[in-house]
Amino acid sequence: MDYHAPPMEDRSLHDAFVELHGDRLFGFALLVTLGDATLAGSITAQALAQGVERMDRLRHPERAAAWLRANVTRAAKGPAWGHQRPSEMERRDALGPLGVDPTTYDALSSLGARARAAITATAIEGFNTADVHEIVGSDSYVRKARRDYMTAFVAAAKTRGTTTPAGSLAERVDDVASPVLHPRRK
Repeated sequence: MDYHAPPMEDRSLHDAFVELHGDRLFGFALLVTLGDATLAGSITAQALAQGVERMDRLRHPERAAAWLRANVTRAAKGPAWGHQRPSEMERRDALGPLGVDPTTYDALSSLGARARAAITATAIEGFNTADVHEIVGSDSYVRKARRDYMTAFVAAAKTRGTTTPAGSLAERVDDVASPVLHPRRK
């Protein structure tokens, strides 16, 4: 992630904030941008830099993770970032290590960034209602995003001649994204 580092006296606070939020936020961004690793890295770095800058002014510091994801979601659905967009193959390759199979990719690609954020925030990360409102808006939007995802997933599975895997949406999406959102510490 490439952004301007804070002054040396703020470095330990900066490092702690990035350590706490960086990996999971990048995983979230990678799913929201549908495997655009360059964009995911840029918007993650931008959100972290803004978070560090505003840490002492956040009204609810315990909800910083949701605030960061809201920033990533807004940035991901914004105007083009001026970089060459990856091909579908590059996107699939970037999401492959997360376990995103072709059917899941097809379903996710049928959704916009905000809907992918809703699916990731609720089904994978399990944010509470107040946090989901911060990230994507109302509960009704989340329910719509989940319905749209399931419809797209079933259609993609049918097109590919595969069956819909057993288990809840949360279990399937968690299986897909768990490697990046819950990385093992070295």
